[in-house]
Amino acid sequence: MKCIIVDDDDVSRISIEKCVERHPEMDCIGSFSSGKDGLNFLKDASCDLVLLDIEMPNMTGLEFMSLLHKKTHVIVVSSKSEYALDAYNFDVADYLTKPIEFDRFCKAITKVKNIQTEVTIDSSSFDNLFIKSDSKYVKITLDDIQYIEALSDYVSIFSDKGRFVVLGTMKSMETKLDRKKFVRIHRSYIVNINRITSIQDGYVLIGDSKLPISRGSKENLMNKINLLN
Repeated sequence: MKCIIVDDDDVSRISIEKCVERHPEMDCIGSFSSGKDGLNFLKDASCDLVLLDIEMPNMTGLEFMSLLHKKTHVIVVSSKSEYALDAYNFDVADYLTKPIEFDRFCKAITKVKNIQTEVTIDSSSFDNLFIKSDSKYVKITLDDIQYIEALSDYVSIFSDKGRFVVLGTMKSMETKLDRKKFVRIHRSYIVNINRITSIQDGYVLIGDSKLPISRGSKENLMNKINLLN
C-alpha cells in the first residue's frame, strides 16, 4: 500500500514514518510538512493512503481533504480529538490521536485494506435497496430516494416513505447507487438528480430542502444534468 505523510511537526512526522517502515505492507512514497506540498506531489503521482495531520499553517488537514481525489483514503493523525466529527464527514478511514501506538496504527491500516477489498456493487442492475428499520427490512426504490445526508458514522436517507438513519458512510452509499441518477454535491450530501427542482446560488432545491453544492462538485453535477443552454 503506497502512502504519503503530511504533517508540519517534524517529530510527529518522523514517528509516523517509523510506523510505516515497521509495517510490512506499507510503502511511504513521500513525506511533507505542508498540505500544499502534498497536493503538488499528488498531481504527478498517486497513492492509496494519506496519513494526515489537521492543525497545519496555510492549509489545514480539512482543507487538504476538500481538494483530495475521492479515491484516496485518509487516516487522520492529530494531537486533538475535537476535529473527529469534521474529519469523518470526509469519510476518513480512521482517526488516530498522537502519540501513535504501533498496534493501533496497524488496526487503522487493516481498516483501509478492508475498504479496498470490498466488492463494489454494480448498482445499475438494482432498482431498490432494503433498509433495516427497527426489527424489519424496508424496501425502498431508488427513484423514491430524494437525497442522502452524512451523519458521522451514519447516513440519513430522505425518501418518499420517510427518513431512515442507517449505519454507513457516504462512500459506501455511492457504491450502492446508480451513478447516472445520483451525484454527490457536497461532502455531506448525495442527491437524486431526478428529484432536483432547481439549481441556484450554490444550492440545489429538492422539495423544501435547500442543499449546498461544494465548488469541487459543481462541474460534475452540471455534467450529469440534461442542460438546455
